[in-house]
Amino acid sequence: MGGIASVASTAIQALGAVNTVLGAVNSFQKKSGNEDYSQTQALNDLKLQQERERANLEKEQLSLSKDQAEKERQSALRRAMAKQRAQFGAGGTGSSDGSAKAVLLGLFDESDDERSQREALDTLKTRAIDTGVAQTQRINTLQLSQLKERNRINKYTSAYDSLSTLFNS
Repeated sequence: MGGIASVASTAIQALGAVNTVLGAVNSFQKKSGNEDYSQTQALNDLKLQQERERANLEKEQLSLSKDQAEKERQSALRRAMAKQRAQFGAGGTGSSDGSAKAVLLGLFDESDDERSQREALDTLKTRAIDTGVAQTQRINTLQLSQLKERNRINKYTSAYDSLSTLFNS
């Protein structure tokens, strides 16, 4: 009986040592995994911040070009109106005649159509910019989730390998 107690005592001490080693390994892996996770999260946050800044700059540039295009459109409309009125005057018809008004209104309509098309294009560009930022954010979230899951799997695999090595020894 004394031999069984001695073997049991030795086994308990060995299991205690194994638990201590496993605890240290798990602690190291947990810290290492958390550091990887934290570094990846920080990197992804930085990428997202840069993407947002880039998007804001693009939107600002789009707004400035929109304002410039609107000024150019209005200026072109004024020139076309003045040219058309001069042609009417040179032809002996006033700009208040029915056909002259129709021509001038046609110029306004063309100009409004041009503005509407440009605004639709600007809206599309803005949505594309916003979609790019949202996709970057989704990718970052996915990468962090994958890393977290990989760390969890590695932790269990490592614990299994440690136990397997212990029992095979």
